[in-house]
Amino acid sequence: LKPINYRNLDEVPAFKGINTTTEFLTKHVFDGLAAAAAAGRLGRDAKELKAIRVTISESHVARAWYEAP
Repeated sequence: LKPINYRNLDEVPAFKGINTTTEFLTKHVFDGLAAAAAAGRLGRDAKELKAIRVTISESHVARAWYEAP
């Protein structure tokens, strides 16, 4: 998360021209976690994981999540 933490997402080169909705960000974070899991960087074998779920809350009434195997 360091590259996007407390950043104006419109200024992140990887997101140029993309509408950085909360839904988009959940998938972006998921992809990073999934890659780290596949490379064994999460402390356990990726085969032990059944799914990864990322939830981002904008407020107490607005949130989005992305979950996949």
